Amino acid sequence: MIARLYKHLLVIIPLMVIISACAKIGSPTGGPKDYTPPKLASSNPPNFALNFHGKKIEITFDEFIQLKDITTQFIVSPPMKKKPTVLARNKSIIITLEEPLKPFSTYRFAFGNAVQDLDEGNALDNFEFVISTCGIIDSLSLHGQVTNAFDHQPDKDGYYVMLYDKFEDSIPRKQLPVYIAKTTDKGWFSFNHIRPDTFMIFAVKDANQNYLFDIPTEQIAFSDTLISLDQHYTLQKDSIILDTIKIDSVKRVRKIPKPQIFLYSFAEEHRKQYLDKYERNKPNRFELFFKMPIVDSIRLQPINFSSKSWMMADKPIFDDTLSYWITDTTVIHNDTLKLQVIYNTTDSLENIIQKIDTIKLINKKLPIAKGSKRDAKKIRKTTDFRITSSVEGKSVVDLNSEVIIEASSPVSSIDTSKIIILKTDDTGQEKEKEKKKKPVKFKFQEDSIFVRKYHINFAFEPNTEYSISIDTATISDIYNEVNDSIGFNFKTQKDDFYGKIKLSLTNVKMPMIVQLLANKDAIVQQQFISKNQIIIFDYVIPAKYQIKVIYDVNNNKVWDTGNFSQKLQPEKVLYYNKILQVRSNWDMEENWELE
Repeated sequence: MIARLYKHLLVIIPLMVIISACAKIGSPTGGPKDYTPPKLASSNPPNFALNFHGKKIEITFDEFIQLKDITTQFIVSPPMKKKPTVLARNKSIIITLEEPLKPFSTYRFAFGNAVQDLDEGNALDNFEFVISTCGIIDSLSLHGQVTNAFDHQPDKDGYYVMLYDKFEDSIPRKQLPVYIAKTTDKGWFSFNHIRPDTFMIFAVKDANQNYLFDIPTEQIAFSDTLISLDQHYTLQKDSIILDTIKIDSVKRVRKIPKPQIFLYSFAEEHRKQYLDKYERNKPNRFELFFKMPIVDSIRLQPINFSSKSWMMADKPIFDDTLSYWITDTTVIHNDTLKLQVIYNTTDSLENIIQKIDTIKLINKKLPIAKGSKRDAKKIRKTTDFRITSSVEGKSVVDLNSEVIIEASSPVSSIDTSKIIILKTDDTGQEKEKEKKKKPVKFKFQEDSIFVRKYHINFAFEPNTEYSISIDTATISDIYNEVNDSIGFNFKTQKDDFYGKIKLSLTNVKMPMIVQLLANKDAIVQQQFISKNQIIIFDYVIPAKYQIKVIYDVNNNKVWDTGNFSQKLQPEKVLYYNKILQVRSNWDMEENWELE
């Protein structure tokens, strides 16, 4: 019995191995990677068909395909109120129209980069399918770019760019455009197969994808002038905007058509102000958070307590976050403060109106009951008074910086005679023990904005050691707390470590803000000018920099956004066409003739 079973196994096992090997049928391994995107094989109707009035379009490719991000990539121009249904089936795309096409119109079905092969995901860049409901295909085109007005950067998710043949300001808010396109991640857009006519152009960061400017906070862009399209805008062969394609592992660059229009996007400033939230994280301090900066006035009216002078602001109001210190110690110990916050906002017609919010500020650190033996320590525990410095923890300080000290709570008095600054007199000849320290004269100045900051001003000498000591009880806060003894030691940078930029600006016709920028548009230095002149950026740390100019039309020393209804563009911004590499002990001279 066992022998017979053994003979059967000798026959069955080899058969199973053979069957298993035969079952492993698949694509051969190795070989070059496929970089080829799908190709159009056939369609019904044909691409560029005339007099089309059907309800379904079937487009077939030479391989199995998939549609990626079709809801954001696919657009129909002219747009349709009921968007078509688009499905991928094996090698085909099925487009089902949900409403009749307009007569005498050329329709462009743009897929962006949504059409990809199934295996490798190779995208058919900017694939378009075109049909006409009459006997001609419209042949004009318009190319351009949309970038952010403030930093000239494109939006990777794209803008919808729209053409209208009606020119009222309200049109983008209530009516679909005549033609529509979408920007690439580089900001480029292309209108193809459009008719000769005059158009208004408008772009929107369409949050709800309804092709309308119906959300006030949406980013927008528009042109000051109308665009008249004629034979000079005739569609050229291969004019569809492409970035790059890959063929056989080699990156081949295709020429991008020269932009015919540049649009600069911005968000309008709306005065629909409101109090977003409020906090009282310390018994003696609370904060109010508004939607946007307060620009005029604000009043705080106590409800459940009475005090003529019970608080002070940490800084002037012109900000969206307001911090207050409670100066009345009896108010500090209330577990709940009920207030009216009175400020200005706007109604639906942008008229200024007064708004009143009633709030409750709850002390998250409940005070000790009055009469307790520890009652005298309440303020000390509440304020935890201390002094910090801008040079604290820094071994080397830049020559163009300054010493700033900051108190943890508002200050009532300062005895500057208890502040001592010493510098080390090092001629290079004395030994470490023989180095002499000399006192430094300084000016003590209150900050113009923050009530808790102070500037200790004196001229920094290069490559010099300094020590700053602040004796005990030098500074007292409004709660009669005093500082502990503190000291800061630092050394200044060598003079030849820095570089210098001399920038000659010409064709200056209005007030301008000139900024020296480091990585990610960080402002290193800035100056304000109103005429042709040479600007010097001194004590510049060796690195790469950009120079940016803001046309400060209203001379308020900040960049201002635009307003579509008022036909107001955002203030113009320009970048110098060179990246500046600053080196140690080196002066750079640059000339910039502005537009």
